Amino acid sequence: PRTGLEGKFSVYHSAAVAVADGAAGEHQYSDARVGDGEVIRLRDSVSATVGAGLHEDQARIVVHLRDGRVLRRFVEHAIGSKARPMSDAALEAKFRGLTDGVLSNTETDHLVDLCWRIDRLPDVAELARAAVPAATVSA
Repeated sequence: PRTGLEGKFSVYHSAAVAVADGAAGEHQYSDARVGDGEVIRLRDSVSATVGAGLHEDQARIVVHLRDGRVLRRFVEHAIGSKARPMSDAALEAKFRGLTDGVLSNTETDHLVDLCWRIDRLPDVAELARAAVPAATVSA
């Protein structure tokens, strides 16, 4: 991948940032992260195959370390799948990551609060209004 958007569709980039950063959130898919030397070196060492017998939301990960050790992990169900839904805390953390740099912390806090109370809002359009950055409104 050459751009952050292309990185979102690359299993090689996703594996590399997961190892380098311990995460695969919005920040790991920036143009800068895709072009980072450490990530590129890791990405170039990743190989991927379709696992026979694996279901759509399963993965088998094998990492070969320089010292000869081999780390293995089987993921029965991907986080966010029907069988393994995200926790409220994880969902909120992901949402906050997506709003970082778009909304202020105060705006994000307000929008999160509205989302958790959506069933009690008198007007759901309040969500749409809260999602517009204050800087955009005054511009």
